[in-house]
Amino acid sequence: DLPNIGRVHAWSARSFELAVALGRRLGVPVSGTMHDHPSAAFMGRVRQSLARFSAARFDVLLCVSEATRAACQACGYACPLAVVHNGLHDFDITRGPTTGRLRLGFPGMRAPRKGFRLLASWVPELMQMDVDVLLYGDPHPDFSEAVDALAQAFPGRVLCRGQQPRAVMWGEMDVLLHLSTEFEPFATTLLEAGLAGLPCVASRCGGAGEAVIHEETGLLFDATQGQDGFAAVRRLTEDASLGASLGASARRRFLACFRVDHMCSAYAAHWRIG
Repeated sequence: DLPNIGRVHAWSARSFELAVALGRRLGVPVSGTMHDHPSAAFMGRVRQSLARFSAARFDVLLCVSEATRAACQACGYACPLAVVHNGLHDFDITRGPTTGRLRLGFPGMRAPRKGFRLLASWVPELMQMDVDVLLYGDPHPDFSEAVDALAQAFPGRVLCRGQQPRAVMWGEMDVLLHLSTEFEPFATTLLEAGLAGLPCVASRCGGAGEAVIHEETGLLFDATQGQDGFAAVRRLTEDASLGASLGASARRRFLACFRVDHMCSAYAAHWRIG
C-alpha cells in the first residue's frame, strides 16, 4: 500500500509525464520544477513537446528564475507559472594561502558555453596585472590544448586546479568569473560565491541578474560585449575596497534570500495551492 500522498511533484522536466501519470492514479494534484530553458537543445524536440504537454496538467509549474518563467511563457506553457529561486545550505570554507595577487577563479572548464574562450582572450592582458587565474574542472576536449599552452606560457600565474571540493575551491579565489555565453536558468555557482562572501564578474545570461545585483553584490556585463567584462575585472584589480564591499553585500544577500530554508518555505506555500 502507498502512504498517504497529497501531491506529486516532478523535480525536472524529464519526469513531468511520469508525475502526471502517478498523480492521476492517486487522484492528487501535480506540480513540477523547471530548472532549464524549455527549449534547451540537450532535451531534444520530443522531450520539449512532452514536457510542455505534461505541464499543462499541473496546477503550478515552479521556475528557478524569472528568466526561466519568461522562457516557459514564450514557449507556450499553458499552466500557472511561478518562481522559486534555488537555495543552498551554508558550508564551511577553508581559506588557502595567498600569493599576494588577486586570484580570479573560473569554475567553468567542462563546457564551452561557460566562456573559457573569452577568458583565454583576456589572459595576456590579465598577466600584465597583479592577478592569478585559477581554472577549475576537467578541461573540455575542445580547448584542453589551449589550457596547457596558457599554463606553460604563464607558470604559477595560470593554474589548472582540476576538481576541488567546494570548501577548498571557494577558499582559493578572491573573485568569481562567471562568463557564460548561453542561457543559464539560475547558476548555483553565483549563489555559492555569495555564500563565500566573494564578488563576481558575471555575464547577463538567463537568471544571472536575479542572483547578482549589479554594482551591489557583483558586476554584470552583456555576454556579447566581452570588453565590458574585462573592464569589470580591471576595476576589481584596481580597487580592493570595491571587491570587499561587493563580497560582503553578496554574503548578506545570500543569507537573506538564498538559504535552503527560504526555498523550502516557498515550496511549502505553493504546494498548499488547491
